[in-house]
Amino acid sequence: MQLQARSNALTYPHGSMLRLAPAAEKRLKRHMRLLCAQQKPGTEITKTLNEEFGLNWSLQAYFQRAQRWDFSWSATPRAGRRLTPAEVLPEDQRSACYEDPAFEARMGITDRVVCRECFSVLRDGAMDGKDGHLRTMHGLTRKKYRLRNPGAPLFTHKRIADQTLVDVQKLMAERAEEYADPAEFAAARSDPKYDDSLSFVICRVQRCGFKATSGLPKHLQNVHGVSGKEAVEAYRREYGWPPIFSQRVRKLGSARNSKRWAKLKVRAAQAHEKRSRGRKGELLGDTAARITMVAYRMLQVCSKRRIAAELYPLHTPEVAWGTAKNTIFRRHAKEIRQEMNRLTGLPESARLAAFKAAKSGISGSWIRRVA
Repeated sequence: MQLQARSNALTYPHGSMLRLAPAAEKRLKRHMRLLCAQQKPGTEITKTLNEEFGLNWSLQAYFQRAQRWDFSWSATPRAGRRLTPAEVLPEDQRSACYEDPAFEARMGITDRVVCRECFSVLRDGAMDGKDGHLRTMHGLTRKKYRLRNPGAPLFTHKRIADQTLVDVQKLMAERAEEYADPAEFAAARSDPKYDDSLSFVICRVQRCGFKATSGLPKHLQNVHGVSGKEAVEAYRREYGWPPIFSQRVRKLGSARNSKRWAKLKVRAAQAHEKRSRGRKGELLGDTAARITMVAYRMLQVCSKRRIAAELYPLHTPEVAWGTAKNTIFRRHAKEIRQEMNRLTGLPESARLAAFKAAKSGISGSWIRRVA
């Protein structure tokens, strides 16, 4: 029997047998049905079948097959306590339970918690711990279970209500309100703008639906392991760019940014004015002269590049244009318009005299600098 089963078994390179050929699988199923009908403990079933078929499967492998084949499964008694077979959630409720983290709250289950891996209905405290259901039956830690099943509870609502001194019905109502129901969750995943007008935003990660009244970044990091700007952007891209902050937070942020930008504009204007004027509050000599020259030439409809070459004749045309663009045309656009308005009210002879005086003043400064 052992040699024949070994020849029909499929193995990985390290030698652990994962599944059997169809004929051997049928024999295994027949033997396992008999052992389960006799209410043999899980450890005894594992040992017996491994010896008969020459396998080295774990208890979890046989437990999963028992669940798939709908065999009765008897837990292994442990020293010091008596275990009874776990109750299993009915078939017609498993899909809703698997998709909804708040299933127990919506169904009014106060003193039991449902395992999302095998749908066993467990008493309080049976899920967690060194000898708990997660470790012994599924080989999962609390962290891994929560990553696989976001929002799924580990403890009953009755226990949490007793610890927080809150009415259990109120606690379950709040829990149900924290998560979108299946219909609302499906609508949110299909429409990225679904929660634009709501007071919360819905997490679109599969099987979650958490409603965040402020923002999702902390929830994504703590529950789904999504941290960092790039990861959050990837989440939004995957679900059609839904908002990650609620409408209230977005409005507060917009008002805060408006005030911030207004202050920055005032400070920039003050700094610009301070750079443009001397100690007596007047425009610096060279700057004022160049503004007069620019205003006069612009009234003559000259190109800005030609004006730049006249302002900085010692530079090449490109350097002169770059310098004039950054130091005159951009920084002093307001003063240039004011100077153009002033020159417009003067006769042509007075305009020309003002232009020549400004040009000679700048020429004198060049001579002093070169000398």
